Amino acid sequence: MGFNLKDNLTTVLLSVIVVLMGVEIIYLVRQNRQLKQIINHPIPISQTLEVGELVKPFSAVDLNGNRVALTYAPDQPYRLLVWFSSACHACEENLRIWNDLYLGYESERLQIIGICTDEPSETRDLVAAYDLQFPVIALNDPLIVEAYKGFSRPQTVLVGPEGHIRRLWAGSLSLEQQASLTAELESIHTLAGKGGD
Repeated sequence: MGFNLKDNLTTVLLSVIVVLMGVEIIYLVRQNRQLKQIINHPIPISQTLEVGELVKPFSAVDLNGNRVALTYAPDQPYRLLVWFSSACHACEENLRIWNDLYLGYESERLQIIGICTDEPSETRDLVAAYDLQFPVIALNDPLIVEAYKGFSRPQTVLVGPEGHIRRLWAGSLSLEQQASLTAELESIHTLAGKGGD
C-alpha cells in the first residue's frame, strides 16, 4: 500500500467538516438553551409601568424633524404612547390598530405618539411599510427607555396630563383590550367636550 495523497486530503477535509459541524451543534444547543430560558422567564409584568405611577418628562425629535415634548401639567393633553420595534412580530397588528386610533381620536386633548426602539433608518422603513400616520420617535436613549419601562413591546400606555399612568396594555391588543382602550379614548373625548379632565 502506498501513500495516497488524494485519500489523505479527503480524510483531513472530512475530519475538519465533522469538527466544524460539531462546534456548530454545540453553539446551537447553547443558543437553544438561552432561548428556552428567555421563553420560560419572560420580562415580568412588574417591569412595566404601573397605573398611577408618575413618569418624567422628556423631549425628542420625531422622524419628520419635529420636536415632541412630553411635558406634564394640568393643561397638557393625554398621551397615548405606543412602544414597538421592527424585531417585534407581535407589534405588527398593533401598528394597524394604533394607526386607526390615531385617525379616529387624535385631538388637542389626546396625542398619540409612537416610540420605536430601533435606529432611525429601520424606524423609517417600518413607518413606510405600515403607512403610519402618527408621529414616531426613533428612541434609543436607554435612560428614557428605562424610565418609561419600554423594554416590553408592544406596549400601549395612556398617560394623563400631569404625567400619571392612567392605563397600560402590554402585548398584542386582544379584542377585549381594544374595547377597553377605545372606551378610555371615548371618555377623554367626552371630558374634552365638557371642558374638564
